[in-house]
Amino acid sequence: MKRIMIFGAVLVMLAGSAAAQDYQRAVLNYQAVMSGAKKLSDLTPQEQTEVMAVVRAMSRRAPSGASSECRDAWDHAESARSELQDQARRLMRCAENADLKSDDCYSEARRARNAQDDFASAVSSVQSECD
Repeated sequence: MKRIMIFGAVLVMLAGSAAAQDYQRAVLNYQAVMSGAKKLSDLTPQEQTEVMAVVRAMSRRAPSGASSECRDAWDHAESARSELQDQARRLMRCAENADLKSDDCYSEARRARNAQDDFASAVSSVQSECD
C-alpha cells in the first residue's frame, strides 16, 4: 500500500489535476479488485487500463525488504527492459519504413539483439540476487 501511495504522490507532482483524479480512481479500483469488492471485468475498459497501470508500476519495484544487491540488480533489469523496449520500437519503425532497396534494418536488429542479451543477463541477476 505504501508503494501505491508513493507512486501516486510522484504522479500528482508530475501531472495535472485530471491525471491525479484518474490515478486516485485507479488506486481505489485496484484496492476494490484486490479486496474482492469489485471484479476487474466490472470496470470500464479505461478503468481496467488504469488498474493494470497501477499493477505494472508496483511490479517494477524491488520487493520491500530486499537486499541492496537485489535492489541494484532489479534497477539494472528495469533499465535493461527499457532499453530493450526502445530498441525493439526502433527496429519495428525501421521495418515499417525501410527502403527495400537500401535498408535491411541490420543495425537496428543488431542493437535489439544486444539489448535482449543485456536484458536476459539482468533478469538472471535478479533471479540469483533476489531469492
